[in-house]
Amino acid sequence: MKICMVVHNSVLFDPRVRKEARTLSDNNFEVDIFGFSSKEVEVPNHIENCNLKIAKFFRNKTKKEKIEATIFKAIKKILKIKFLDKLIQKYILLQLIEVRNLTVANLIYSEIDADKYDVIHAHDIIGLMVAMKLKKKIAH
Repeated sequence: MKICMVVHNSVLFDPRVRKEARTLSDNNFEVDIFGFSSKEVEVPNHIENCNLKIAKFFRNKTKKEKIEATIFKAIKKILKIKFLDKLIQKYILLQLIEVRNLTVANLIYSEIDADKYDVIHAHDIIGLMVAMKLKKKIAH
């Protein structure tokens, strides 16, 4: 059985994902881990006998990088505005975070061929967003 694990970090320093991947691998499951990093990281080809694939957010000066930078600048500015109602401030921040999460989810999604896997395992909300998109793709 082939398993695709989706996580929103680079996995290199995430013991929960690594332990689970190692346990699955030790029990004769084929595991591919799809992670994410906003920095250039040196990724070993195999980690705990699993294929580790890191989607990189910053590929030169891409549109996604500009969006990310704009979002973080906007968050900093919003937090400094004194007259904004706290509820409105929270709503705006949540919207900006959702845009960032969707951007990351879309990037990881673009790296995965869903037809190769029997199981898609999501470790967090971004992973769940990816898994939902993959499910829709397979259903059609």
